[in-house]
Amino acid sequence: MDDQRTTDRRTMDDDRRTTEGRLMDDQRRTDVWARDDRLTTGGRRRMDDRPTDYYYYYYYYYYYYYYYYYYYYYYYNYYYYYYYYYYYYYYYYYYYYYYYYYYYYYCYYYYDIFLHV
Repeated sequence: MDDQRTTDRRTMDDDRRTTEGRLMDDQRRTDVWARDDRLTTGGRRRMDDRPTDYYYYYYYYYYYYYYYYYYYYYYYNYYYYYYYYYYYYYYYYYYYYYYYYYYYYYCYYYYDIFLHV
């Protein structure tokens, strides 16, 4: 069994920290790369640098696209409803005008019959 107190050897389960809790010298990140490769001056990503930002921005873009599509659909629905309402109003106005004209014609006809009687 490997004993660190006597042999100073380290196991695979060791978190490689000092007794004060600080990281060892070979664990310190001396090169701080930006999360986006476009902002770096060169170099490759490390294996532990998983592209979570890419998926995050992709998800955000997808959400934004979905929101835009929903808004567009809502706007289209509203426009269609407004158009239908306008058409209905026009039809109602036309019906009212026709009814008024018919009523006027009926009254005139009734008045004409009344004169000829």
